[in-house]
Amino acid sequence: MKLSFSTLLSSTCAVLMLSACASSSDPKSTNSAKAISTIPNVTAPTSGLKAQQLQPGECGLFLWTKGLPNTLIFYSKAGTNTALLKSNDAEQSITLIDASGDIFGQFMTQQTYQAPNQVTVSLNFSAGKAMEDGQRISNGRLTRISAEGWETIIPIVGVRACQPG
Repeated sequence: MKLSFSTLLSSTCAVLMLSACASSSDPKSTNSAKAISTIPNVTAPTSGLKAQQLQPGECGLFLWTKGLPNTLIFYSKAGTNTALLKSNDAEQSITLIDASGDIFGQFMTQQTYQAPNQVTVSLNFSAGKAMEDGQRISNGRLTRISAEGWETIIPIVGVRACQPG
């Protein structure tokens, strides 16, 4: 294998920079590591909500994680002030405390919910293409704010769908 001088020089510089970073004894870097280790363990769910069934004439808002695998993490039935949220692999009921933005069928494009554990959940999305008995959401985010103020932002996609009645 033949290496050029520039490839060899680049590789050597990269190794030297990595070893300099690893041997740093700067006390500030130790404090940063401690601060990072105190961040609450908040993760995107690895499994979704159980299947939700709409009765004839009912409508619902269904939201999935945008990344693969798409996981159903939010469901709300129209006409209620509660929703189901999958967070940290636990299913919890959350209560609507504010709705604003644009009208999106029986929902609004900006919603804020309160969870029992002092967690605030905010939804913000744009209405997408219409479909039979509903409308898509191709771009949105779910923001989970802990009692300590830590934010976890999860990109979402979804649908507002109605069961014909």
